[in-house]
Amino acid sequence: MAVVAQKIGVHPSTVSRALRNDPSISPLQRERIQEKARDLGYRPDPIVSAYTARVRSYRSTKGHGTIALAVVGQRNPKHPSDAFSEGITAEANAHGFQVERFHLADLDHDPAKLQRVLRTRCIQSLIVMPLGWDQSLDGLDFSNLACAQVGPSLKSPVLPMASTDFFANAKLACAELFETGHTNVGLATNARLEGRLDQGWLGGYLAFRQFHGLPFIPPLFWEKDDSEALQHWIDEYALTAILLPGQSFIRPDRMRKCSGHLRKPIRTFSLAGNIRTSGPGINERNDLVGAAAVRLVIGQLHSGRMGPRESSEKVLIPGIWRDGQRACRSSAKVAR
Repeated sequence: MAVVAQKIGVHPSTVSRALRNDPSISPLQRERIQEKARDLGYRPDPIVSAYTARVRSYRSTKGHGTIALAVVGQRNPKHPSDAFSEGITAEANAHGFQVERFHLADLDHDPAKLQRVLRTRCIQSLIVMPLGWDQSLDGLDFSNLACAQVGPSLKSPVLPMASTDFFANAKLACAELFETGHTNVGLATNARLEGRLDQGWLGGYLAFRQFHGLPFIPPLFWEKDDSEALQHWIDEYALTAILLPGQSFIRPDRMRKCSGHLRKPIRTFSLAGNIRTSGPGINERNDLVGAAAVRLVIGQLHSGRMGPRESSEKVLIPGIWRDGQRACRSSAKVAR
């Protein structure tokens, strides 16, 4: 570092700050120093970098030990974000951080007000909790924040993300049902939801069926309360089980009405369960997703690389199968 400083004619501390992308150094000067460091083959020692980042954090202002959670939705103790926050809090505390929730509803749903609060409190770390439809954080400047998002709901800017693995979870659900004899399994979803998830559930469901040589069953895109389409789908493909984004995705009374003529009731299984919900299906392990988001933030604090990047790290956490009551064996013969 001293050699780089001597070649350019600046103090070594200026080189250090430039290599950390410190905003106190102008972009032009940062680029000049970083280019010279590359030319000279400079490589930081990762152990020393982590240690000095830790020391700097202790010397920094009062907000250094706080990770903020940006919560856009309404307060609801049964909302999946609460399961995320349990994992976030446990992981943050294990690393010596405290967690503080900021509800946008308390700030007139104005991201700029959240920005002012974070700056006033000198909070440098932010985790964005899942957003609702048509919600955004436009107006919030992430450039000087160690940040991550939980789930894929924030499309812009591109932040490091921790998420459940929707593709793997759909395949796991199909495999569990296949093992209990359910070969005629349908997926009910909708186009908007699949778009948000990058077709994760849809891709996992279709991939499993194709790999195992099972007959093609088109997903039901449930855009409205269309009982006629639901009943036709069930009858056309002799379904014995249906995968849903949640047990309330299709009203239970609607499901009973459309399958009441069958000898055995159709079983439904959720792809989006968590530790706070009951019933059979996938437990997305949202607590582990939240913990992964914390580790992403802490990694940025240690490396000094803040803000969005063109290609951000993504951590996918596979879910686990929760029986509820074990999926009853279908009358259809299990394919060998």
